[in-house]
Amino acid sequence: MSQNIFADGVLKGRVAFVTGGGTGITGGIARAFAEAGASVALVSRRMDHLQPAADAINNNGTRSRGRRSPAGSS
Repeated sequence: MSQNIFADGVLKGRVAFVTGGGTGITGGIARAFAEAGASVALVSRRMDHLQPAADAINNNGTRSRGRRSPAGSS
């Protein structure tokens, strides 16, 4: 069960950058930011996690994009 911890629209017009936002706790944080009205930028090393998360946020009517970060790669 998901519960929104933010007041409705409190983040409208804002952009939230979430690292590792494709899965787990940070995925939940990204969804909460989106539900509060923020556009969400997801960044991770693995695009296979990001795109499904970005698509799910977009399907709920909020703008979201996933981008791969080269952090940790050699």
